[in-house]
Amino acid sequence: VLIPLLEGNGEGWWKGELGPSREYRAKAAIRKFLEWLLGLLGGGDGAPVFLAAAPRGERNELGALLTTVSAAAEGWRALLLGTDLPASEIAASAQGVEAQVVALTVMDPALSGGLKEELEVLRGLLPPSVRIFLGGPGEVVSRIADRIGGVEVLESLGALRGRLQEPSAL
Repeated sequence: VLIPLLEGNGEGWWKGELGPSREYRAKAAIRKFLEWLLGLLGGGDGAPVFLAAAPRGERNELGALLTTVSAAAEGWRALLLGTDLPASEIAASAQGVEAQVVALTVMDPALSGGLKEELEVLRGLLPPSVRIFLGGPGEVVSRIADRIGGVEVLESLGALRGRLQEPSAL
């Protein structure tokens, strides 16, 4: 339900049909709801750890927040790191919380160029046992989908939830 709403708001804003303040108010309400939901869900101290973030340059936090809530709904101890973070900070945080999965979300098509290098750095800093997922609009993530070894591109939140249910995700 929220994905089409967010997409419609973003499209309306880009087309000039929806003023920025209206889009921002909608995003704030959605963020508040998702943060509330995140507080209700998730695994306890013994649950596997999932860390979501947005890489360097990405300032949209809702993709990472949606990802975090989805992981929590699957019983993971899901942590939201934040936005606009370099690979070194994401890796240090993932190691500090002993994350089994690191999920990055990218919404801005302009970031696809530098994303490859950030993902390569992240993959090099994390042990091979830590799975890295990348999600976002198809036109953004498909540009790098086949170019990064050790990074799995997931095309939807449903695909993410399916992967988190698999024993190999642990």
